[in-house]
Amino acid sequence: MRFYHYAVLVLSLFFACAEPKLDAQIAEIESRDSLIMHLHDEVMPNISKVLSLRKRIQHTIDSFALPNQLAHLQQVSFALTKADADMMNWMRSYQIPMKSDTAIAYLIAQETEITRISNAIYESIRLADSTLNNMQP
Repeated sequence: MRFYHYAVLVLSLFFACAEPKLDAQIAEIESRDSLIMHLHDEVMPNISKVLSLRKRIQHTIDSFALPNQLAHLQQVSFALTKADADMMNWMRSYQIPMKSDTAIAYLIAQETEITRISNAIYESIRLADSTLNNMQP
């Protein structure tokens, strides 16, 4: 009987100590997920601009690109296409792991990845805008 009380006491202390740690992990997971979703939601509306610019660049290539402009226009088109594809691939694959011990590391990596994608989207837009503005007479 004494062993039973001792076992219950040890288990109670174990779970009492583990619960705040678990609560802290859950809070960190929720916080990181929220930040990642904020980063995504901030850049996602720019995808329509990426698609519009890609269409304009492609029209320029098809219509009146000079041979010396062709390689640069193709690079700009590729940058826009890659930025869009990277975002779509990221959105399809993003999910929080069920195990909290791997979730935090995963979310840190995903924050880095969505930041990289966001930067690529903004840079491809800047590059396309600059290219199109410099081609106008």
